[in-house]
Amino acid sequence: MIIIISLLLIYIVYINITLSKKRKKVINEWQELDNLIKKRNDLIPNLLAKVKEYSIEDIDKVNEARNKVLSSKTKKDKITHSNKLTNELGYLFSLTEENSDLKTDGNFLTIQSSINDIEDQINNYKRRYNILAINYKNKLNKFKIIAHLFRHQKEDYIDEEVLE
Repeated sequence: MIIIISLLLIYIVYINITLSKKRKKVINEWQELDNLIKKRNDLIPNLLAKVKEYSIEDIDKVNEARNKVLSSKTKKDKITHSNKLTNELGYLFSLTEENSDLKTDGNFLTIQSSINDIEDQINNYKRRYNILAINYKNKLNKFKIIAHLFRHQKEDYIDEEVLE
């Protein structure tokens, strides 16, 4: 009887450790994603200053979208506003294509390239975060009693609509 109880306790502890590791992976992935979003946001003032030098308008929407990202309180809001910022940056970059002087400005091209690289990384981290959060949620659902016993909380995942 003691052996059965011991094995059961070992199994419960093992599941708890597994759930803790999965949650830690989700949290770490979010931190990486959040750092990338901050890194992109830090480049935007330099981009807007450079674009302003060439008298290109419509930078207010980019700045407004950036401010919404910075003031977001929840993960979902941050991702939603980040996606809007991505769209505004895309529009701004399309406007800059019409300006031949700006297209040859080395500083602008460097900033634009950096932002585009970070955007790619953000998209990859969003997908990875989503996969990890869904896997963690599935494990919580599979081991509800143990998860409740050790107070494991689900991590929100990014809706597919938000990813698009």
